[in-house]
Formats: sequence, structure tokens, C-alpha cells
Amino acid sequence: MKKIVILITLLSFNLSAEYLMRYNNNNYCVDSYSIIHGTSRIDVILSSNKKLYSLTLAPEDLTAGYTYDGSTCNKLPVLVETNLSFENYNFLIALTALLSGFITLFFMIYISIEVAKK
Repeated sequence: MKKIVILITLLSFNLSAEYLMRYNNNNYCVDSYSIIHGTSRIDVILSSNKKLYSLTLAPEDLTAGYTYDGSTCNKLPVLVETNLSFENYNFLIALTALLSGFITLFFMIYISIEVAKK
């Protein structure tokens, strides 16, 4: 069980997503962003030069689930293979975790009842 928890933890760090930003008809890869006081001003850190820029754009112009490979911004391979958006992929992982949790709980209860009978 320890190995599974460690493996899931390590894989979750590996799936950290960057964002694809559409600005002035160009695409940029963004490491992180923050919305300033609920306005349309957004601070972004570009992956190419790690500099902070303050831009006026809508949060919808940022799409999660991309990675920067040094020259281009590519969609994460797991999202390409599954043909899912980043949000749907996270939802699928959450449902899988819930299902495995309920199955584990069911069998733990079943085993404890069987042991109590003896």
C-alpha cells in the first residue's frame, strides 16, 4: 500500500500542467498566472523566459494541460491519447479514486464481518 501511495504522489507531481495562452492571435506557454483583484488584468509567467507580464485578457484565454518542451507548447501526452480536456481528465481520475475507495471499504467491511463470525 505504501508503494502505491508513493507512486501516485510521484505521478501527480509529474502531471503538473502549464497553460496555453492565446494573446494577440499568438499562442504562448504560461507557467502560472494570477488574476488581479477580480479584474481582467492577469499576471502571467511565460515558460520561455520566466518573466512576469501583466496583461489584459479573459481567463478563458488560458487553457490548462500543456507542457513546454523548450521551443513549443504541446498538449500533455495523456490528454492526446485519451482525447480529454484537462478538467475532464481530472474528473475521471477523481471518479476512479472514489470507486477504488468504495471497493476497498466494502471489502474491508466484508473481511471484518467474516473474521468476527469466526
